[in-house]
Amino acid sequence: MEGVVKNDIAVVDMKNIKRKAPVTVMKSHTARVSRALFGTENRGVEGKAYSCGFDSTVRLWDVETGLCEHTIVSRFRTSEEQVI
Repeated sequence: MEGVVKNDIAVVDMKNIKRKAPVTVMKSHTARVSRALFGTENRGVEGKAYSCGFDSTVRLWDVETGLCEHTIVSRFRTSEEQVI
């Protein structure tokens, strides 16, 4: 159902294998995508996808529109920052 190419997630229709172009491409990550998971009807999240990337974000997608609905950004301290 999905294919990850660098920073984008391509959604393909596995029922129509003759179609070579993706149904939609989800673009929002600024670095390579490490994992994409697609929701299922039995879990109540059909039509949604989740992805995480090396840009330190987790994103929630609407698969039909290809739009990012929510982004969680990881904030971490570098060794140069001090905790007060």
